[in-house]
Amino acid sequence: MRTNYAGRAWEETPRSETRTHTVPFGPGAYAALLDSPLGGAAVFSLTDGLEATVTTPARGRITFSLPAGASPQHKGETAHAELLLVGIPRLVEETRRLPTSSSEVAVRFMRDFGLDGGTPAYSVVPTMGTTGEARYPLRVDGVDGGFSASLTGDLCSSLPITLSGLNDKWSAFLLDRGQSKARPLGVLEQAAWATVRLHGTLDVFLGHPVVADSAEVFIQVTQTGDESWSIEVHNPTDQPITTTIRANPGFDPLAGKLPQRELTLAPGTSQQIAL
Repeated sequence: MRTNYAGRAWEETPRSETRTHTVPFGPGAYAALLDSPLGGAAVFSLTDGLEATVTTPARGRITFSLPAGASPQHKGETAHAELLLVGIPRLVEETRRLPTSSSEVAVRFMRDFGLDGGTPAYSVVPTMGTTGEARYPLRVDGVDGGFSASLTGDLCSSLPITLSGLNDKWSAFLLDRGQSKARPLGVLEQAAWATVRLHGTLDVFLGHPVVADSAEVFIQVTQTGDESWSIEVHNPTDQPITTTIRANPGFDPLAGKLPQRELTLAPGTSQQIAL
């Protein structure tokens, strides 16, 4: 069996000697464990300066490390490295009939999401908010608590989207305008995460369906029917709060249902609004 490591060929024979191969493993590089009956995996580097080490002939283990010269040298110093681990379906009758092999899946994933430094296989046209590089994940920033965009592409895997600039105390949703369907999203540390499947074009909104001019209040938005919604606004403080709430202009299901409304909340109390 002949294998290539960073341009160096190695021939596996019964008399092969154990050798250790160490190569740079920065952005644009990946390592893969393929064709296992339990499923394969590919690891993509998202950080400069890493190295990958594999020992032959066994080749059952790959070690990723930060060289000593690039590691923290003094007390209190830290280093941050990111790797992306992608699972590949295990070999069963259905996956054996797929038109691509495990190695082709790994290469396509790298190219689809621009991990090789090339142009990703999807594009983003924002109409509300801003976006960074279209890579993996897609990182976007909201305006007025929301982000809207048209996404176009044909990807081999789900596209993760992280939206920053949110309020942890307010509900967030992903709206697929093409299907007129919305689903809630978790918010942590002022960011929400969502995943979408992209095979064509999607028109989406991510963010808070309802916003307020007071960041202290909690806003819980719940869909109670196909076209009905419940809004609960809560004052968690020990002081009265007067705040104005309104529907986010990017969240179509509440269009025209919740113009600006002023609420006065006593300490520790809530008000509910049915729409």
